[in-house]
Amino acid sequence: MNHMRGDNITINIIGAGNLGFHLAKILGDAPNVKVNGIYSRELKNALAAAAYCEAKAFDKLEDFPTSELVIVAVPDNEITNTVEELSKLNNEHNPLVVHTAGVMSSEVIAPFYKRYGTFYPLQTFTKTKPVEWNKIPLCIDASNNEDKELLKAVGSRISRTLYELSDKQREHLHVCAVLANNFVNHLYNLTFDHCKEIEIDPSILYPLIQLTTKKAIENGPHVSQTGPAVRGDSQSIEKHLQLISDNAELTDIYKLFTDLIIKKHTT
Repeated sequence: MNHMRGDNITINIIGAGNLGFHLAKILGDAPNVKVNGIYSRELKNALAAAAYCEAKAFDKLEDFPTSELVIVAVPDNEITNTVEELSKLNNEHNPLVVHTAGVMSSEVIAPFYKRYGTFYPLQTFTKTKPVEWNKIPLCIDASNNEDKELLKAVGSRISRTLYELSDKQREHLHVCAVLANNFVNHLYNLTFDHCKEIEIDPSILYPLIQLTTKKAIENGPHVSQTGPAVRGDSQSIEKHLQLISDNAELTDIYKLFTDLIIKKHTT
C-alpha cells in the first residue's frame, strides 16, 4: 500500500476545537486527501470546520462514516473514552486511530484498536489565528511500519518538517514546549502587568523580547544569557528585589531564576 503514488487517503476528524478546526482547513486543501467526516459534541463547531474541507458534520458518533485514518483531536482527558465509544460503534472496520496529544501515550488506544499511533503538531492553536502549517514540526508514530508510512504520507502533505518520535520522546518534548511557551508567556504576563502598574506601555519591551528570542535560536540560550545574575552584580539584584518587594509572586520568581542562572553559569 503506497500512499505516495497519488491515491486518496480518507480521514475522519474527531473534535472541532482549535486544533481540529485547523486540521480540517489544512487537510481540506491537501492533495490526495479526502476528509469524510468531522465530529463535535457541538454540531455548529463541526459544521464550521467541515465547511473548509467539504466533509459531513456530525454530533453523534454512531452516524460517523468509515475512513482509513481517524484523527482524535479532543482534550487529553477525553481521549480514552472517545476511542472506546467509537470502537463499540465501529467494530467491523479497522482504521488507523491516532491522537494529537503531547503528553498522552499512544497505548491508550491499543485496547480498542490494533492500529494506533500519534499525530502531534508542535504548535499552539487558536481558531482565529492563521497557521503556517508548512513550518510546524509534526511528530508522528504508529504501532507498525506500514502505518508509520501512512502518517508520513499525510504529514508530508501539510508540513515540511516531520519527526518520528516515540511516546517517551514526545512526552518529554511536551514538557519542553510547556517550559518554552506556557511558562515564558506567563512571565510576559507578569512583566506586562508590572509595566502597567508603573504606567509604562509594555510595548517598550517588544524589541528586547524579539532580540532575546532571535539570539537564543541563532546562538543558543546559554551563550546568549545576559543580566545581573550572570554578571554577579549583587547590587543590582538587591535593588530589583527592593523595587518588587510588595509583589510576592514576582519576588519569588526573581529569586528562583537568579539562583538558577548563577548556578548554571558558575558550574
